[in-house]
Amino acid sequence: MTLASKLLAALVTLLTFAQAACLGPLRLDDACGSARSGLSTFGRPPELAALWMAAGVGAVWLILRAASRRDLARRLTTLLVAATLLDGHAFPVVSELRLLLAATTLGIAAPELRGSRSARVTLLALVLAIPAIAGGLFPHGTVVWLTRLLPAASLAWLVPSLFDRDDARRLVLVIVLLTGALCFGALASYLTLAEGLDLPLGTVLRTRLFVAGLHPNLAVPHLVGMLVLGTGLAWSSRGSVRQLTLAASLCTLAALWAVQSRTGFATVAAGLGLLVCMRLARPLPRLARPLSRLARPAAVLAVTLLLIVPASGVTDGSIHWLSPEKASKAVSFRSAMWQLGRDTFSAAPWHGFGPGARYVQARFATPSRYDGLSKGDHPHNVVLAVGEELGWPGLLALALLFAASMRRPRGDGMLAAACGCALITTWGANAIDMGGAATTLYPSLVFLLLGLRDADDGLVASDPHSRPVRLSVSLLAWPVGLIALALLIGRHDKNVLTDELTALAASVDDAPRGPGSGPPEELGDPRGNAALIRRAARVRNLRPLDPHGTQLRAEVAHLLENAAWPDIARLLQRAQEQMPGSAHFAHQHAIALTRLDPGRPRVGELLTDAVRFDAYGREAWSRHLDLARWRTLRDQREDAFESLVTSLILNPGAAADLHRSGAGDTLQLHPAGPDAAGFPVVNVLAEIARRRAALGADDRPSEQRLRLREVEVLHALDEYEHAARRTSELFGESPLYLVTRTASAALAQEHYEQALQALIQLGDHGTFHLLVDELTARAHAEPLDVGSFEAVLDRAFAALDDVTFESDTVVRLLAARRKLAERRGDALTATRMSEAMAFARR
Repeated sequence: MTLASKLLAALVTLLTFAQAACLGPLRLDDACGSARSGLSTFGRPPELAALWMAAGVGAVWLILRAASRRDLARRLTTLLVAATLLDGHAFPVVSELRLLLAATTLGIAAPELRGSRSARVTLLALVLAIPAIAGGLFPHGTVVWLTRLLPAASLAWLVPSLFDRDDARRLVLVIVLLTGALCFGALASYLTLAEGLDLPLGTVLRTRLFVAGLHPNLAVPHLVGMLVLGTGLAWSSRGSVRQLTLAASLCTLAALWAVQSRTGFATVAAGLGLLVCMRLARPLPRLARPLSRLARPAAVLAVTLLLIVPASGVTDGSIHWLSPEKASKAVSFRSAMWQLGRDTFSAAPWHGFGPGARYVQARFATPSRYDGLSKGDHPHNVVLAVGEELGWPGLLALALLFAASMRRPRGDGMLAAACGCALITTWGANAIDMGGAATTLYPSLVFLLLGLRDADDGLVASDPHSRPVRLSVSLLAWPVGLIALALLIGRHDKNVLTDELTALAASVDDAPRGPGSGPPEELGDPRGNAALIRRAARVRNLRPLDPHGTQLRAEVAHLLENAAWPDIARLLQRAQEQMPGSAHFAHQHAIALTRLDPGRPRVGELLTDAVRFDAYGREAWSRHLDLARWRTLRDQREDAFESLVTSLILNPGAAADLHRSGAGDTLQLHPAGPDAAGFPVVNVLAEIARRRAALGADDRPSEQRLRLREVEVLHALDEYEHAARRTSELFGESPLYLVTRTASAALAQEHYEQALQALIQLGDHGTFHLLVDELTARAHAEPLDVGSFEAVLDRAFAALDDVTFESDTVVRLLAARRKLAERRGDALTATRMSEAMAFARR
């Protein structure tokens, strides 16, 4: 081992901890939208940065004190395990830096590395992904996918080569303690919010909480795997190690309880039961021993069926949004995502669409069934996710990883048995929630568990096919490290550019207008920001495959106003070429071209493509509406009318911004402006009714939703009396919707007494969101009734078990309490509610 190796390892270690200390909530990511970091949804307190830096100094000291190359490689591997835990959310390190850490570790550990069964299966799984990577529609998605996958995959190689049985036990202790500390910190941050809300602990624990910034469903596979692993370690340990392990496992169990996942409860119970059966097979009486030995094959069969049933097509894809029962909502949502995953996979079964297929799957959505659902969501099943992105080769790779996971441990080691049970548990959870595979497809925790099991079994040392792999690793590790460094610099520049672009947009929006507003230099004229232009060019050079960087440059050009619209259109065309399946970029390109020539045919082609790529997603209504405008101007009335109706079905509120003429039965909507053709509202409502009738009894939830759309369009047009009559016709048997819509409209117009009268009619309904509406109305209504407000507040707290603290409704609840405190002259409580609102928004 050379001094250069130590210094390089120390530098990468210090950079890792420094980045964790300086990083706020993760910025807009290239392929997965905005991500979260830290201990909870609410961000990280400033003092946590000091703790990260102190931990970094300690880690560097340990790195520099390594006595041998193997010792140094083990310490770096431990850091890599911590950085990949919970998909990198436990240790808030960006994926590019994790890749740099993995490359450095592999390079230093190369003389010590030997092949293992898990390593060979992992390598084969990566090779089988090459067809999809080579033919993917989104090259930058492949870069993102690999930067997230490779650090986790390297653990299947590093751990069994560097850690013997005792070292592996110590590594498991580190993992279990880190998970427990993370869960404890997450729960503690919620207690901080509970204090601001004056909530008792029991009420907080009834809600669904976020762990490490992960949605509850995404955290479950990691939590259940760590619980089984921690139980196995505690079982086979003594003294302080057992006490520490049990304490950490209890924190993890509390976090699992807090996320309220039925999948988590079921899989962890099955995993712990299997572990007990495997360890008690010999001591059990003779009659019970065969039953105990059957537990493992039965668990393997059950998980196998659980993995493939969503891909079988036997599940119903309908959505039942109106059910008050959470289990019904969860099942119906997953069945819809499963069907969408099956349809996407069947379109390209032999090669998939490559990493980033979520940008493509929207074009396979079915009308009515998927209206308004996000198409950027994963299929909630690892088999479907791998199938739609990597095709049959990827499914073969997944099957190999699964088979390697199901292999019975060779020896009697408790750790190997715990790893085997944790693997079964993790695969079972990924059949429903897909936590560790949401961004890497192959579940990242599987690679670590495979390596730990091989280490406890001692397979590497006894494997006759195990050979040193120093040269091949060295040839691969250092180029990968340089690529990771370039990507890391590009991410930093992109983030800085985003910050400056946001500030620049704010300065343009806030700048005075008119002849007396002063010369440009006094306004901070953005056109003189040459440094911003240079940074934009640098981002282009470092991240040439990133279409979001191209869009950023187009936005810079727009704000700087020193580039003609042809240049902006050209940049957006380039972004669209980099992600050809993206409805967003096709739409943005069309908008840019309309500034040049609204009538050119290319605009219509782009808008048609945008609708085809995502016809029923959350933002699809705007694309349908723009297409209706373009078709109206081209005198394509029939097609324009169809696009207009679809837009209003997806977002009835869009009607409020359209130009109107006439009144009552002669009311018309003009999507392309007052000078263009209009469409009678009665015809729009008739078309919605026709589509509703066409569904009939085949899809009752969607038919019910279209009933709501008829009324919501009238509300958006301020036709409240007509809306009330139509509601009575459509929902005469149930006044809930009529009262809810009446109250919502009154609140929007700040008619608080009217909203309160409507909500009181509902009685004790127990719905949290409606109770918050009532609190908002009571906080503003005259006269002020504090006793009734507090009674409703108690009912709202009792109904918190069906929401998460990320919900905007919780912030509205705080706003209502702040308003009440302000009206009572209680400045202390009003300030405390304001601080709680700020904390919740973090």
